[in-house]
Amino acid sequence: MTALKDIPVYTDEGRLTAVAFYGERLGRWLLHLPLPSWDRWLADRGKNHFDLEDPDGARVSVEVKMANNKDRLVLYADQIEHQLSEPSFPIEDRFILIFHYKNQGPGILVPKRHGTGTYLHHPRLLREKGGKTWTSLSRFLSSGIYRADLVDIEILKRWIERNGTYEFARYGRCNPYRENFPPRRVASFTRTHIRELVLDTRAGLTALGFGNAEIARWLPPGAQRTLPRRITTSLDGHPLDFECTFLLPNGVKNRILRRLNGSVSRMPASPHRPLRA
Repeated sequence: MTALKDIPVYTDEGRLTAVAFYGERLGRWLLHLPLPSWDRWLADRGKNHFDLEDPDGARVSVEVKMANNKDRLVLYADQIEHQLSEPSFPIEDRFILIFHYKNQGPGILVPKRHGTGTYLHHPRLLREKGGKTWTSLSRFLSSGIYRADLVDIEILKRWIERNGTYEFARYGRCNPYRENFPPRRVASFTRTHIRELVLDTRAGLTALGFGNAEIARWLPPGAQRTLPRRITTSLDGHPLDFECTFLLPNGVKNRILRRLNGSVSRMPASPHRPLRA
């Protein structure tokens, strides 16, 4: 069995695979679920429509995504379709758990490849600071995660119905790995859209076609938004401290908050307080 210290993170592709592994470990850690080994995780990866299930605790199925502040948020439409097709018994509540981490370094002026002059370049911190060991990568991600968003799958369903999808190729036209990652349809759902839904949840749900009776499951009478929380915990010996937002019905959110592995505290309730991108 591959020990954590021996996980291969020597290449860009290896680091991205390890980042996904870290995200699932963190999701499981927060819900008090057993942490997978590297070998078992690789063997089981992609076999199920959701990354983890917690039938006896929070009673949820969860898809975990690791997103960063340099690249767009990518949610594949066919994956969401498969997740929606899952039987709703015995687990009725399903959501996407998105961990956001800092990957955009300070801007530096570099010469243009063609012509003269310079342009402002923001290097990728994962490549520069993530290191080539699991310990350094885990430390980098733990210090870089600044927010987690929990988004109910029903929101994504209605978003796609109203706003459609677009074709996306992860590695771009000229990348040599392109043939291994053919273009796929993704939801036109961005970090900005998440912020807008969090800051004015009632208006956002109304725009998506949720009726008053449905919205009553998400918000108390008169409330305009769900309140974020501050989560403090640690994983692999590295501390984490991040904001957590909930685009979930109240019952699901309360079960998650009672289940969370770590310290949960309230944050300022002002609807005008901007969320970090």
